[in-house]
Amino acid sequence: MRRSPSLTLTKEGRSRSAESASSQGAAKSLTYIDQDEHAELSAKSRDARTSAHTLEARAPYVFKTGAVYTGQWSGDARHGFGTQCWPNGTVYEGEWRHNNADGRGRLAHSKGDVYVGEMAGSCCHGLGVCHRIDGSDINIYRGEWRDDVRHGVAVETEKDGTCFEGTFDDGTKEDYGCFRWPDGSEYYGTWERNSINGLGKYVGCDGRTFQGGWSHCMLHGPGEYKWPDGRSYRGQYELDKKVGFGIILWPDGQSYEGEWLEGKQHGRGVALDLALDQGNQEGDGGRPGLVRRSEGGWVMGQPANRAIRASIDDDTAKLKKSRSQCRADRLKQPRGTKKKKLSDSDSDLS
Repeated sequence: MRRSPSLTLTKEGRSRSAESASSQGAAKSLTYIDQDEHAELSAKSRDARTSAHTLEARAPYVFKTGAVYTGQWSGDARHGFGTQCWPNGTVYEGEWRHNNADGRGRLAHSKGDVYVGEMAGSCCHGLGVCHRIDGSDINIYRGEWRDDVRHGVAVETEKDGTCFEGTFDDGTKEDYGCFRWPDGSEYYGTWERNSINGLGKYVGCDGRTFQGGWSHCMLHGPGEYKWPDGRSYRGQYELDKKVGFGIILWPDGQSYEGEWLEGKQHGRGVALDLALDQGNQEGDGGRPGLVRRSEGGWVMGQPANRAIRASIDDDTAKLKKSRSQCRADRLKQPRGTKKKKLSDSDSDLS
């Protein structure tokens, strides 16, 4: 996930005349608003006819940089409400205090970015809304700012519907936040440096969920994954792969409990296969039936011992045959009679 840029209006967009003036000794600034115009007004001789405590509107003032200010003054300082336009098209309209944009205002960047909100010391500071345009992408940030940088609690949305609600620290997503994708999937949890890190829960649009550890947007550490089809896994992950010890359960009663490597059974493990007697056609709840326990070594998802593998294959065939026979026996029984119980030999696969 990319870093969320600030609205800082740097000297990259300044006119050549402004760059030339600063190179001649004027102090460089971080924003459009506090450029060479401030130094020019400070050096300008005070008009003896005007009191420094009196607000008055004057004719537009043209700075050496080419910027034009139209609005209220207090002595030789921009103070009150005013509008300043720069040669490249950037415009600030709002409140001024002692030559600084301070209060509420609207700052429209020449490239299309627009900020509306609170200002302090000629920086976006406090609560504000920023519409940022990056090619065909549109990013909207609503929340807190500090010194022209996104900082604090906010909501950030993209053109495609992606949305983040949470905390920003110096322009990046940090601490707790909720991220929503356009398809409806969601993540709730911790962030670090604009990336999902720490503990959190993911809920997919298809119903799948994961709750546990994350590292750089990947499953990492202990957690529980549940699939829409009823499968579930509880154990360790490393960079999106099952590793170490874990337990996976299938909805038909099968399970594996043991070691994993690169997402596959690998090492010592125990596999169980459980069949249920589902009752007659009217249904009576079902009860446990055939169980097979296979224990031993596994290599990348397959039993390492041929005898274990053959035993599992044989058990699977017996289970299918037994289930088919039970169904056939139930169909032969007249309606209303008791269903056939499994004999001891039916439930013993050894």
